[in-house]
Amino acid sequence: MLSCIPPFNPHEDMDRNRCSGAFGSLQIAAATAALVGGAASASAQPAPRTDNPKLAAAIHRYFDPVAAAGDLSGVLRVEQNGQVTEVRFGYADWQRRRRFTGTSRFAAGSVAKSMVATIVIELVRTGRIDRAASVATYVPEYRHGSAMTVESVLRHTAGLAHSIPEADRSRFDADGFLTWLNSHPPAAPVPPEPAYSNVGYELLALIAERVSGVSIDRLVQDRILSPLGMTQSMFAAHAADARSVVLHEPGAPPAENTPSADRYLPPSGRLFASAADLARWARAVRDSTIVSLRDGQGTWEGSVYPRTIDGHPALWMQGTIHGGSAVVVRFLDADVTMVIALNLESYPIFNTDEVLAALVFGHEAGRAPIRPPRAAVSAAHRPLAGTYDMPEVGRIAIERTGTEMSLVIVATGDRYHLTPASDGRLIWRVFNAHFSAPEGGAARGVHLTRQVVGQPEPSSFDLPRMASAPDR
Repeated sequence: MLSCIPPFNPHEDMDRNRCSGAFGSLQIAAATAALVGGAASASAQPAPRTDNPKLAAAIHRYFDPVAAAGDLSGVLRVEQNGQVTEVRFGYADWQRRRRFTGTSRFAAGSVAKSMVATIVIELVRTGRIDRAASVATYVPEYRHGSAMTVESVLRHTAGLAHSIPEADRSRFDADGFLTWLNSHPPAAPVPPEPAYSNVGYELLALIAERVSGVSIDRLVQDRILSPLGMTQSMFAAHAADARSVVLHEPGAPPAENTPSADRYLPPSGRLFASAADLARWARAVRDSTIVSLRDGQGTWEGSVYPRTIDGHPALWMQGTIHGGSAVVVRFLDADVTMVIALNLESYPIFNTDEVLAALVFGHEAGRAPIRPPRAAVSAAHRPLAGTYDMPEVGRIAIERTGTEMSLVIVATGDRYHLTPASDGRLIWRVFNAHFSAPEGGAARGVHLTRQVVGQPEPSSFDLPRMASAPDR
């Protein structure tokens, strides 16, 4: 059922055409549910709309065990032939035990790119932007702007960087953005294949603001959200401004799922929306209700990807930020729309769309892998501390952090809590990656095993030790 493995970066939006790697087949998607310490039944939720009880029961059968282990939180919504089935698990706010409602707003991340592209293409249609013009036409102070066109930025073929590191950004304004762009020239020569770029869509938002004299947030509200009746959606630079669900990441006891730190969100990833509104947007994209996101050659733009899911052609949009994710799917050969929205950064962010599609179309989905119960850090875990070279990630460091253990991606500085299990494993929950001592002992390195939802068998290999990580 699976199709590809994503890079080991949960915040990189996936183009499945370029997914490949050592762990075998996986893909990004998203989530449902969770309970901490058995505090409540996985089904004890406010009653959502359930027009198809059989489908709802199938969703519960597959995902309830994952929910009971505390690894899912969010909403699965299916609209099929006029019927709506929505299944909710977990909490909009884990600390306050606040439940989801039908109007809960989720972070949809890079689904925002399809809206930025819609604004730009509408401005093209009205003659205010020329797709073939250089970026320098609209942003003359960008010293590399003459080397790329608006169209190349739309298509992710301008050679721009993937993202601006958080350490560089510090919530700068448009002037700061241009300062960063000018000091980071695009790739030369430009790669022949598209190279996904959050930076490019931030640049497109700036162009739209320049030619219209209106902020991108207001443009999206006036040109997209209001006309479509998306009343529970907005562009916001911070989750608190959007009054969204609380975003969560795996953490240390006593609360295993802890709120994510507040971070600035650029226009390429600042959409917050309810599951119902995301379904409405999927239909609008498919039907070209505002503009067509297909160019003259039939290529989809705005990070909208044609996919085959469970044997059915579909349009696929996805976005992930720290602590939240959304996948939006509109099938082309059936009246089916799926929305998967989560507020917990755990392994069901991968492949849930494939699982849900199998359940919708009446196919076998198998059984979900379940994380073992948490244990205290012990002498069996501490020897795993060290530095290792992980495929598709680069150098990682497993560190002792007080009484707990954590993993750091050295290149980015991103830190993740590692959950200990009773058999000496340390679990990186966002990937359900299990680190353990290999045959011959931890002095040689670590053994890594991974399995996410929908993956029939785990994948595994050894990582040789490079050096010991410092205690903290």
